[in-house]
Amino acid sequence: MVKKTILESLFNRKGGEGIKTRLIKNNTSLLTNINYKIKENETPILIYFIDDESWMLFTDVKIAFNKKNQLLELEYNNLTHVKPALSEEIKNGVTKADNFTRLLLTFNNKSSLIIDVEKGPPYKGIYQMLHYITTMNND
Repeated sequence: MVKKTILESLFNRKGGEGIKTRLIKNNTSLLTNINYKIKENETPILIYFIDDESWMLFTDVKIAFNKKNQLLELEYNNLTHVKPALSEEIKNGVTKADNFTRLLLTFNNKSSLIIDVEKGPPYKGIYQMLHYITTMNND
């Protein structure tokens, strides 16, 4: 479990909210838009909400994704590395860092996953949050 206050602070200092990316703070009404049950032992931190079928929720324990009604949960304690998914960005013609939206996550079983987030401050903030988590996991 990662402290909510640390992740919120990193997100705000290194990035920030966007149109579709919001810190939950005390506004749990953001959670009413998604079909996901928060576990008793976890605290929601940040949501990237595209629509009812596509969203990403960051808690103090994991990331929960919904893509076209397919739910995936990735626990932070399995995350070993995060970096910009440069090959994907270049393949899609994105060359300016300010327009990056993809992050490559690597897990302790050597599997990897590319996530798509909102460009600009949300991208930078989410990257820093995940980088902090991987640093803590690798210590």
